[in-house]
Amino acid sequence: MKSRGWLKRKRAAAANRNSHSAGLSRSKRAREISASLDENIAELHRIFTFTPDLVIRDFESSYIEGRLALVYLTGLVDKNSINNNVLRPLLAPNDRSRTSILDLLSVGKVTTLHDFDDVEEAILQGSVIGRNTRMATAID
Repeated sequence: MKSRGWLKRKRAAAANRNSHSAGLSRSKRAREISASLDENIAELHRIFTFTPDLVIRDFESSYIEGRLALVYLTGLVDKNSINNNVLRPLLAPNDRSRTSILDLLSVGKVTTLHDFDDVEEAILQGSVIGRNTRMATAID
């Protein structure tokens, strides 16, 4: 499959970039996540140029005020799991008894990401990235 060869090259390039920049402080090389969802989506399109299986789902949730975006590579995730465990709960009618968005999701691990280097790495490892504030969340 062509996309698997592409994925190996992309992972190798990311690993090379990370090892090449190991001498730089994290703050100097990190590309921070913007407060603007549109700017973040544009940056993801720039990072994953020519990536046919990149999916960015931009939507409004009844649970959270404002727009959300989910980002993933279709070849690395289970779309049924995303629909059932992430999208469906976020689009369901509002339940005020929940204290956190994480209470809605049936997922194994949630990690907070603060820059695009971490976002890119998480996407390449098969995580689904959700974003609605100045940080991103990797959902495994």
